[in-house]
Amino acid sequence: MTSFIAKSLGTRLLTGQVRPVLPTVTVLYRLKHDFIAPDTEWDFSKKKYRPDRDRWEYYDKVVWPPHSQAHGEPKRGEIFYLRENVKHSHMKLWYACQFVRGKNVDEAITQLQYFARKAAVIMRECLLDAQHKAVEEQKVEYAGNMYVAEAFAYMNMNIKGVRRHGGGKYGKVMYRYSNILLRLEEGRPSADRMRHMASDDDQVRDYIQRLRDRRIEFGL
Repeated sequence: MTSFIAKSLGTRLLTGQVRPVLPTVTVLYRLKHDFIAPDTEWDFSKKKYRPDRDRWEYYDKVVWPPHSQAHGEPKRGEIFYLRENVKHSHMKLWYACQFVRGKNVDEAITQLQYFARKAAVIMRECLLDAQHKAVEEQKVEYAGNMYVAEAFAYMNMNIKGVRRHGGGKYGKVMYRYSNILLRLEEGRPSADRMRHMASDDDQVRDYIQRLRDRRIEFGL
């Protein structure tokens, strides 16, 4: 009897004799600023930034209370950006991450145009997307007043394939995919937080000092 009623009701729905009554659904849009992390997440001695997808998405939703301190300074505005399944090796993306780290966003985008690597093209697209996200979603007033605080690339997945050779032989091919994580901060980078390359004179001075410090072990 139940199956007969279900079939007859389905037939009437298809023919238009019975109109389905849909429940009223109220869609609630939660703004980013409605989410506040617990106090335990604000302890910098226990929690550190890590190149992880879940943590990156979590930190992007955190709203810090007013007058928060970070590293002894007022907390700056942050933009967390994630791009997944980039068809490039994470070992090759490492060069682009090191290149843009600590640079102004506009300066990094300009210099990546002259970086003759595929990783530079990918990193430039990521920086442009992150800058657009900062303006449209985070409501950053000056898009150029940001620098790349952190840049990571780690392996996502590797797909094995084959390449056909002559003589009925085959070779293995690895299709590598990576994830790119970026963190932009407002303002200029602090001198003690970013590592800077030594000048030519300093490098020569250190090299000469290392030569002078050489000793013959077990000598007279």
